[in-house]
Amino acid sequence: MCIFTNPDHETVVRAIYTGSEFLDTVDTSGDVGLVLESTSFYAEQGGQIFDTGSLEGLLSKFQVTNVQVYGGFVLHIGSFSGVIGRISVGDNVVCKVDYERRALIAPNHTCTHMLNFALREVLGNHVDQKGSIVLPEKLRFDFSHGKPVEADKLRRIESIVNEQIEAELDVFGKEATLADAKRINGLRAVFGEVYPDPVRVVAIGQKVEDLLADPENEKWSSISAELCGGTHISNTREAKAFALLSEEGIAKGIRRITAVTTGYANDALKLAKQLEQEVDDAAKKEGSVLEESESTGVSPFEIATRQQPITPHTLAVGYKGPSLAAFKFAKGWHEKSDMARTYLERLGPYHKDVEDPSRGEARRAPTAITVVPKCDVDEIMAHWVIPRRGSHPSYVEYLIKWKGAPNSEAS
Repeated sequence: MCIFTNPDHETVVRAIYTGSEFLDTVDTSGDVGLVLESTSFYAEQGGQIFDTGSLEGLLSKFQVTNVQVYGGFVLHIGSFSGVIGRISVGDNVVCKVDYERRALIAPNHTCTHMLNFALREVLGNHVDQKGSIVLPEKLRFDFSHGKPVEADKLRRIESIVNEQIEAELDVFGKEATLADAKRINGLRAVFGEVYPDPVRVVAIGQKVEDLLADPENEKWSSISAELCGGTHISNTREAKAFALLSEEGIAKGIRRITAVTTGYANDALKLAKQLEQEVDDAAKKEGSVLEESESTGVSPFEIATRQQPITPHTLAVGYKGPSLAAFKFAKGWHEKSDMARTYLERLGPYHKDVEDPSRGEARRAPTAITVVPKCDVDEIMAHWVIPRRGSHPSYVEYLIKWKGAPNSEAS
């Protein structure tokens, strides 16, 4: 419906702005802004990131890296990509939008609409959108809710969005007068947002014409219908999958959900399923060990093998484990650690913007390693963080296989 993969758009340069003055011609290497007679570029608004691409003239190529609205005009911000570049007011140029990038943004925007709908379905009509960010790699949605969302409700919210994706619903968009649009039963809009008139209505699974013809129909409350000028997919199947990454509070009464779609979501769901299976297996095999570790503060390795743990007090001493069971347990623990770490590393980039050092989210525990003279490390078999009581910092414990030593010896 709104991604657009149509041919390039021809237009005319109407103004050139440097940030401090208007020019008739520009041939500098720095960033400038161009105002066009018309454009196929999407300017950042409504939470959706701007388009990128290029403007190509007869003898130059202007790389567009940002598109913003200033004073009612769309400003295409960028610089010349070649050594020589020159554009003047009145020049004809061709808009070449990076449609591959837009095709990553569109499913995320459509899924914010489905997420908004799912939140109200599960949590209630008190939920209002308080903000959003739609990027190529993820979406972020802020909403009003007075407490953390329970895990079972988060699963239901995620399921509702995926059910709409699997239903392969068409996505419709049509302009209407603001007064007519506001009459549609169940229509969602951002509180406090100033909308143009006419305004664009985006509906999922139902034609906008049907909503406008019978605006008070109770059925419309069971579909997603919003005021929106952004880019969207034409059918929900194009989103492929939807996965929630996090839910957190950002202010009093305001919650935030971060999610991914398409291939990002498939990867996240697959990794989450694998991790869940690993945790289930660990609970079945070592449930009593883990419970004892949590209650006593003693490392799972020490409990399973009944050996001395690596602590700061044994740094200069070192120890060797004579038990093959120690290695088997450590190997399994190491594999579970790797699975969790892989999952977090794959999804970590989506959370960097919300990490808070004050909450200890970016802290790392100090490392404690034993020393065995005249031996080289062959393999780190396992490692885990050991908490300590009181004000003492946690530390990292390693199980190391030494070169030349049999499998029954480790430290």
